Amino acid sequence: MTPTVVLPVVIGVLYAAGVYLLLDRSLTRVLLGFLLLGNATNLLLLSTGVTAVASWGVALAPGFSTFLVAWAVQGFYVVWLPLEIAIVHRRT
Repeated sequence: MTPTVVLPVVIGVLYAAGVYLLLDRSLTRVLLGFLLLGNATNLLLLSTGVTAVASWGVALAPGFSTFLVAWAVQGFYVVWLPLEIAIVHRRT
């Protein structure tokens, strides 16, 4: 499995386990549920941060070279990720 597929699955499992633990009456499990939800949120923000920074760089580039670098990074995510999903889908 590729990181593009693994990362959303891991985030979903962390959120599901966190919510499951929050619904228990034990204080220890509720605290562990909050811990898992916090970790899932941090992982989600980290995974979306690269794309957001690239978009910000394209919109507010102070110079032409910065614009080109941000555009290249954003283009990589816009073009590569759908291709990778199609490749994984074709293999299964």
